Amino acid sequence: MRQQTKARKLLKLSGWLAIAGLALYICAKFVIPSLFPYWGVGLVGVLGTWAATSTWVLLANRPRTIRLLVVIVFITASLVGGILPWGGLAGFLLILMAFLVLVGITLLLVFLSLGQKQSVIELLLLGYVPILAGVIMLAIANLIRFAPPALSIQAHSPSDELRYMFETDQQDRLTSRMIFDSSRDQARLKRTLSLDRQGLITKPEAQYYAALILQHGTCPEHFRRAYQLAHGATKAGIPQAEWLSHASYDRWMISEGQPQKYNTQLLLFQKSTCNT
Repeated sequence: MRQQTKARKLLKLSGWLAIAGLALYICAKFVIPSLFPYWGVGLVGVLGTWAATSTWVLLANRPRTIRLLVVIVFITASLVGGILPWGGLAGFLLILMAFLVLVGITLLLVFLSLGQKQSVIELLLLGYVPILAGVIMLAIANLIRFAPPALSIQAHSPSDELRYMFETDQQDRLTSRMIFDSSRDQARLKRTLSLDRQGLITKPEAQYYAALILQHGTCPEHFRRAYQLAHGATKAGIPQAEWLSHASYDRWMISEGQPQKYNTQLLLFQKSTCNT
């Protein structure tokens, strides 16, 4: 009984730490991103503590086989998604499948715990175990998976260089790497702005690539320039640039405190100054 009381106290404490971690995440990502280039790693660490504590309390009185199964699924999903060569979407789907297995196991155990004397807060925290486990699996997979450099290390024309940055930008979003290492976005943004200041972004394809990178910027000036480039690419006949011009325009308006026109943005925190 004394051990269970300590476990419940530890569970509640880890829950409050997770809430604090989420608050820090919001501040680091949207308020002072320049001070936390790896803010996602810290967030995952806090959430990992919460998930581990919740799982330990939830499985404390369960058969050893079930506890081992959860651990094996968790570790296997992370390693499969991070090490095996398919990576990308295939690795993400494998992690998602393991995540769904964890959801099933956890919800079953939560259901079995309903008859026990547990507070609503404890059941709420325990119910978050599959979500947190999925976050941790994605984190581990993306932190150990090899990623190409954000910037090309070979000499290219401006168009080829922008295409390379565009491709790594999209890969980072497919694997959620940008959540754990925002310095890659910052490097691409800085290089694209440099090419733009030199007047080297002239071809329609290059304008489209640059616009997408700038749309992931940090302030109104970045979004304004993204809209201009995307609009130019649209007029030159790049089909996919039309939506990007709309999205960039809406993001620019919202960052200036104005209503969006095309309703492409669900949420955007306003930025007052450029970091790059």
